[in-house]
Amino acid sequence: MACHLLEECLIHGHDIATATRRPWPIQRHHALLAIERGVLPLIAALPPTALVNQDKAGSFRARFDLRLRGGGRTLMVFDRGSLTLGPGPAHDVDAHLSADPAALMLVFIGRQGITKPLLGGKLAAWGPRPWKLARMLTAISPP
Repeated sequence: MACHLLEECLIHGHDIATATRRPWPIQRHHALLAIERGVLPLIAALPPTALVNQDKAGSFRARFDLRLRGGGRTLMVFDRGSLTLGPGPAHDVDAHLSADPAALMLVFIGRQGITKPLLGGKLAAWGPRPWKLARMLTAISPP
């Protein structure tokens, strides 16, 4: 619960800083703690359809190897409107995603587009079907 509250403070602090045109640097270790001990366990505990936009997901199926820089790996499995998580590393995935935790948090929550973090090296994708990551971002429906 404390890590979920940390994530809320980081995101809403970012919102306030953006509105007031002030800097709000999110430290990697804070974002990593919020994601690995807050966000990922929350996703795993929710029903598999809770964070997926059913209208946009449709028949979308994909497997992603999420690698958090400075942290661990998680297998994300999208299957026709459901999202489940598993331990990484994963084989037979559509794409691998190496992510700076702070950048990933801002992209997934919808506070930042994907272009700047990709161009800045904060996110990197590779594998047989990395374009499926863009579709995944449209299928996710964060709270």
